[in-house]
Amino acid sequence: IAFTSRKRGLVGDSVLSFTLVFPNGTVAETEGGRSALRSALSAGGGSTLGVVWALRLRLWPAPEGGHGVGVVRLGWKGRVPMSMLPLAAAAMDANVAATDDDEGWSLNLVVGREYVVWHHFHEGSAEESRASGSRRGVFGRLANFTRAALATGASLAVPRSWCGGGASRAR
Repeated sequence: IAFTSRKRGLVGDSVLSFTLVFPNGTVAETEGGRSALRSALSAGGGSTLGVVWALRLRLWPAPEGGHGVGVVRLGWKGRVPMSMLPLAAAAMDANVAATDDDEGWSLNLVVGREYVVWHHFHEGSAEESRASGSRRGVFGRLANFTRAALATGASLAVPRSWCGGGASRAR
């Protein structure tokens, strides 16, 4: 899943060809079309067949006018408290609904054993991204979830700048 999945599809949809090395040393390349091998590799079965040695990908132009990227990582020592999962799901559902009419938004929520990571991506200038996120309530819901997570003992890694990069530093 990529930041532009909502607009361009999954990353796998942009694969033009695979080069696969089978355990016996035979090399095969899928080229266009839908072969059984390409379908198996696209479905995630590549590791059971051999080693995917190379991919050829379709490239997409960079968004005009820039983009805004937000990454917030919340970590717990031990496991993410079960009470946080419905809150994360509800905040994500509300954010997806709030941005449903704008293909420029892409929202990802990743839940691991000890962390929750939010990715927000918007095609547009930094100002457009901030205005759209604020107007749609995206940042308010994220802030509310973050406050609830911190109350349960989570630590926070925040972006240095919401727009233009996702570099994080621990606090």
